[in-house]
Amino acid sequence: MSEVATLGVIRDLVAVCLLAVLLALPVYAYVRRHPYTSWNFEGNVLARRYEWPDGLAALALLVVLFSPVAASRPAVHVASEASQLPPENVVLAGTVFMLLIVAAVLTYLRVVRGLDPVELFGLRQISVRSAFFVALGAIFVAYLLIFTVKWFVEQKIYGGNFPDSSSQETVQSFEHGSLSFRLIMGVAAVIIAPVVEETLFRGFLYGIGKRFTDRWFSAIVVSFLFAAMHQHVGSLVPLFVLALSFTLAYEATGSLLVPIFMHALFNALNIALLGAAGPE
Repeated sequence: MSEVATLGVIRDLVAVCLLAVLLALPVYAYVRRHPYTSWNFEGNVLARRYEWPDGLAALALLVVLFSPVAASRPAVHVASEASQLPPENVVLAGTVFMLLIVAAVLTYLRVVRGLDPVELFGLRQISVRSAFFVALGAIFVAYLLIFTVKWFVEQKIYGGNFPDSSSQETVQSFEHGSLSFRLIMGVAAVIIAPVVEETLFRGFLYGIGKRFTDRWFSAIVVSFLFAAMHQHVGSLVPLFVLALSFTLAYEATGSLLVPIFMHALFNALNIALLGAAGPE
């Protein structure tokens, strides 16, 4: 599928998600005022402490995260063409940029809103050791769900002819990159990306979405947005299922450590498989 068509699908998906949120907010506001409705703000993931300024902050975060989509071109591709920097520098620049976004979000929560991210994200809910072993079992279940749903969509819906079966641009770059590029990509994928993406999507966006809607609606919308952010049509279904698995694990345990470890294990296994396969 061409880059233009891919970005068109991604933009449409993001637009549908945001439209669904806008339509859902007044519905949920009405339902919550019903005297016979019992509403659960929290469950195992804290959400009650978020207020309307946090909703605006979440919207601003989405604008930043999807700005490459709005520009109609993938961020890495733009950086490579515009600056002619080595691929390693492009990855480093992108990693630093995402770390700055996370730092801004954590500063907003701590300084502006007076909220403790450690408590908010349940980082003391269970031990690091327990979180790792829970993640180890949960990622196995997630893989089974991904393969099952992917097979069903490809075989039963598209008759074995999925519109886009190509690899993500980052995967292609890793397969043909130098050793130094692979090392940097590996560190970014296994260590940095899980912490950054889980903090932004599960920790921040999911909690705020849950506060103003409900856990299932927020989980589905945030999972779609997570999948769309990777800007690859062929990976939308697997990434959506993966993201939903992360969210369910977060809600079940109340600790963001579990989806962080799940994310790291998923990326580490994929990196290991790509490294073992070698360049094509």
